[in-house]
Amino acid sequence: MHPAGLGSPEDRELRLWRHYRYDVAPWLDICDMTQTFGMAVPRIAAAEASEACRAALLEIPAAYLEGEEVGAGAVEQQREAAGSGGRDAEVVTTPAVVRSAGEEERGRLLLLPLPDLEGRVLAAMSPVLCAFIRDMPVAWQGLGQGGQPADPRVVYLTRHLEGHAADRGVMGAIYWLFVRLCLSAALANATSVPIRLPPTEMFAQADPAATLAERTSSHAHQALLLCAKTLAFCFPEDESSVQAAAGPPVVETWRTLVDELDAWHASRPGDFEPMVDMDHAQQQAGSPPSTSTSSHPFPTILFATGAAVLANQLYHTAMLLLLSRKPRSWRMAHPLPASLAAGSTAQSPLWHAQRACGIALNNDRRDCWDPCLVASLLVAARGMTHEEQQAAVLSGLARIADVTRWRLAGVVEELKREWDVADMA
Repeated sequence: MHPAGLGSPEDRELRLWRHYRYDVAPWLDICDMTQTFGMAVPRIAAAEASEACRAALLEIPAAYLEGEEVGAGAVEQQREAAGSGGRDAEVVTTPAVVRSAGEEERGRLLLLPLPDLEGRVLAAMSPVLCAFIRDMPVAWQGLGQGGQPADPRVVYLTRHLEGHAADRGVMGAIYWLFVRLCLSAALANATSVPIRLPPTEMFAQADPAATLAERTSSHAHQALLLCAKTLAFCFPEDESSVQAAAGPPVVETWRTLVDELDAWHASRPGDFEPMVDMDHAQQQAGSPPSTSTSSHPFPTILFATGAAVLANQLYHTAMLLLLSRKPRSWRMAHPLPASLAAGSTAQSPLWHAQRACGIALNNDRRDCWDPCLVASLLVAARGMTHEEQQAAVLSGLARIADVTRWRLAGVVEELKREWDVADMA
């Protein structure tokens, strides 16, 4: 019997559903106040014709719990039931639950017939999410480098999700989740995003009739798009053609991105502004003279919602990347936005990197974490040269792994290699 005493298949499946609803769905819905993954997706999986979709969905909580060998029976039962489904449906492949934590996903592939597009896309998304849970750096490689997806399931998702950015239902929620996963891989691998993105103009005109949930999603998704556009500028697929291009167009593109990010930041609604924002200098100004600066290597920045955390951390990451790759003639891009005025701290890539780290390291809620925030922290932390900063980042990653239950050892090892440091206490 399982150590927790949940021996029957029904009990194991119930535990998987409970874990999905309360531990998995909240971060999948980080930008979605309507809780599509928490409410609508389980209803799709519960439909009589969606046995295969239910099996695929239960893979996600099982990936969290597989170290305890929980959920295998429930998932296998669902797979067996799925094998008797209709044979006329399009086929999607998803992997079996893999028990060897830390290894690359290499389970046998199962053919799961599903009658509708939503179910097929959910079934294809499930193993991609499982890969992120098991080993995030491996998952980043699976999503492709150089803007090209490496996994056939990613190709399938790319083909079927493009064009659903404006949808307000399940397909739209899956599209934006997939964008977040692709963005995390692109940030970690220093590449462009491998999925076609909608124009940011779709968010230009605010709908006065929009609900709070719609406004929240719109503002968060705009930050996602701007970060993705920044990656396309900084890491184009055809590097040689960009380098050979004339200076002014490159400067204009750079300036346009800076303007769009500046406008996004200036127009933030109140719930996207920090509740607490204490930078290092402010903290030290109120501290006794003997206080060591190493006690506060990063600013303390807190937000009320996961969407605000995501959007603001990605804003600072995008600005860090743009300011680190200024065109030689960037000063010709007049007039520069007020945020880049002479003497402004916002001109400094390091300032944005420290703020991205400050947001991440003060985020201690599971439902406020996302793989693109881990990748954003990785990008920002690479430039930290002081031992106190490096120790704070490593300690923070250990805490993040504990909160999220994601296996981030590969991220820690990558940073140590970048910093060329031995193990830190």
